[in-house]
Amino acid sequence: MSKVADQTIETPNNDVGQAYELGYLLSPLVPADKVGETVESVIKQALAAVGAKIVLENDPRMIPLAYPIKQVVDNKGTTFREAYFGTIYFDASADVATGLAADWQRSPMLIRHLLIKNSPPAPQKSPAPAPSRPEADTPSTKPTLNRAVIDREIEDLLTEADTPTTEVAAIKQE
Repeated sequence: MSKVADQTIETPNNDVGQAYELGYLLSPLVPADKVGETVESVIKQALAAVGAKIVLENDPRMIPLAYPIKQVVDNKGTTFREAYFGTIYFDASADVATGLAADWQRSPMLIRHLLIKNSPPAPQKSPAPAPSRPEADTPSTKPTLNRAVIDREIEDLLTEADTPTTEVAAIKQE
């Protein structure tokens, strides 16, 4: 999900608005070709009726649910194992958003919903500059080693490893 910055707007009744994010699970009983119409009638019309401004919308898509959700549909217990998941970002006043959440709670088409008041984005540090690489044309600062120098270094390391240190020698003598 993308993040929406904290914004203030003027709503029709001159209340200062706040940015909100609505995540919802739409019933899988809705036919795939009617999902857009259902979102329009259940969510978008309710937002428009109270003067909320839709900022961004992610179209609902069918997802498997993490756990089965039981709900009464047409006086029958129904268990859902998948649902249409979508998100809508909008701006509205706090009292309007609270009323909308209560209306969506009673909607039989919405299995679950979560209304989040977006906070201002955290200040971000500017990225550190990338370390510069030496140019290909500039001479390298590393010493050039030939095979004889490498062999000599290996011999020195091996002779150091063969020579016991004083602590090791003391332990062996005991």
